[in-house]
Amino acid sequence: MTIHCAGLTAEYNPFHNGHARQLAMLREQYGDVPVTAVLSGSFIQHGEPALLDKWTRAAAAVDCGVDLVLELPVLHSLRSADFFAAGGMAALAATGITDYAFCGVEGLGRGDTDMERAGRLIKDTALFLRSPEGNEALRRFLREGESYGTAWEKAVRAYRPEAAPLLKGSNNILALAYEKAIGQYGLPLTLHFLPRLGEGYTSTELVPPCASASAIRRFLESGGATGSTATEQALAGVLPAPSAARLTAALHGDAPRRRSDAPELMDTRPFGDRLAVLLAYFFALHGATDLYGLCNADAGLCARLYNARGALQDGWQAYLRAVVTKRYAAPVIHRVCLMLLFGLPRSFWTREPRPGCLRVLAFNERGRALLKAMKQKASAPVLTKAADAAQYRDADWYPELLADFRATDLWCQLRGFTGVSGLDYTVSPYYGG
Repeated sequence: MTIHCAGLTAEYNPFHNGHARQLAMLREQYGDVPVTAVLSGSFIQHGEPALLDKWTRAAAAVDCGVDLVLELPVLHSLRSADFFAAGGMAALAATGITDYAFCGVEGLGRGDTDMERAGRLIKDTALFLRSPEGNEALRRFLREGESYGTAWEKAVRAYRPEAAPLLKGSNNILALAYEKAIGQYGLPLTLHFLPRLGEGYTSTELVPPCASASAIRRFLESGGATGSTATEQALAGVLPAPSAARLTAALHGDAPRRRSDAPELMDTRPFGDRLAVLLAYFFALHGATDLYGLCNADAGLCARLYNARGALQDGWQAYLRAVVTKRYAAPVIHRVCLMLLFGLPRSFWTREPRPGCLRVLAFNERGRALLKAMKQKASAPVLTKAADAAQYRDADWYPELLADFRATDLWCQLRGFTGVSGLDYTVSPYYGG
């Protein structure tokens, strides 16, 4: 099989040894192929501001073997797995140079036979989820009060009990969503699967060499963010050296050499209470009926969020306890509350996934060649400088780009960099030559 360019979607929050191993496995199996990654920008799909700014995470990815990093618009990164996946796949397809997409799966074996069986099962299950029968099963469980994720799981279990292992990991859910998006939108991509190594996505134990990103973030948030030798040694055990170096530089607060460099901004303190302050002010300015028009949530959740606003006096965790239910899990609450702060209409947050522009965050010499090819073959504009966006003011995707700029500003406030704004206009894509 000849691969011209392999594609990935990622969050790299932060880039760890498991990610490095995924790249190594890809190239062990398919040769030294160029790799393009579509990276969540300022916010990850669980509805949280990323640990590090998007340019630093993209630069770490290039330093560790990715050739080109493009930004996944916040329109997709702040929505459910279906839309996150569809946005990533649409961006890869729009490059015009990516023919195969890759993703990790977990708990399904590591041998060729196991992976082939997993691939067939995922493709068949994704086909069911796109069918009228699958949609009706999903709606039935939603009417019974289940969350979207649980309704999806129950629909799949009823259809194919042997597909139950697919539902045990976040990576597997995304694999299903990727395959579903490729079929639903007729994208010219073939999805391949790689075994996910190390601790599970939600593991909180810092176990070398392949600790999860969640475990690394928890380590930093619970006292590991000291910049001490012990912290650096712990990070060196779970991160590739270039990624560890960038994260350590951010911990030390080392300033970039130029305004155009990746800013290496990071604040590991919990962001929730900063979000609570911004949200309390939002509720002071808006009435209950305003919420529905500013997010993608249903009317019931909007009413719940507004009616519980008094709990914000006791902080973010108190507010979460007041609004989280079986149907509305914490990531859903996170995503909707962040949407409200953007001040964008409901029509923005409910639009179908489609490629707008392809925003470049980082690349190396081979990535430069990919960019040259993209400018000939891409079905969407390739944007390397924010200043160049002005020529696209009349494009229907222009509001999506402005939302990404707004997302960076909001990220700065939530991560403790009060008053910092406009980074999209000053920071250049990282070149790892």
